[in-house]
Amino acid sequence: MVKFNQRADWFAINILPIAARIGLFRLLVILDKLPIATDIYKKLPQAMQSSAKSIYAQTKFWQAFGQESAAFDVTLEQVKQARNTKSFPDIPLIVLSSSKKDFGATEDLLQAIHELHADLAEESPQGIQIIANDSGHAIQLDEPELVVDAIRQTIEKVRCK
Repeated sequence: MVKFNQRADWFAINILPIAARIGLFRLLVILDKLPIATDIYKKLPQAMQSSAKSIYAQTKFWQAFGQESAAFDVTLEQVKQARNTKSFPDIPLIVLSSSKKDFGATEDLLQAIHELHADLAEESPQGIQIIANDSGHAIQLDEPELVVDAIRQTIEKVRCK
């Protein structure tokens, strides 16, 4: 099983929820010094940045983030099991995969995700995988035109049937 960055994983599970509970993230957001995910909200339109910051200031966000990190291996296993139980329909499918590591992801994790994405794209006879060469986790923010184009292509394929 491929592991997320072990140190980041431990930090997300054990430290972030406590720091959120004592109000550290609210303070860091107010001071504009949040050390995590700053690149993501800075890519948002100016009018949306304050809303994103308010989400990062919430204790529940960091608790959920820690729970998600703790359950990562279980989630991967559930995905594999689900894919083995039912065949994929013959539908248009475009799988977008990021190429840049971020959020402490290891090279092994990025490779495993690419392989899972490739497998998913192969499930549909109409499936393709597109690597977003200039994107990290938030492809919709790094390369929005790629996401819009993928949606348009999918709609066009559905309309042509």
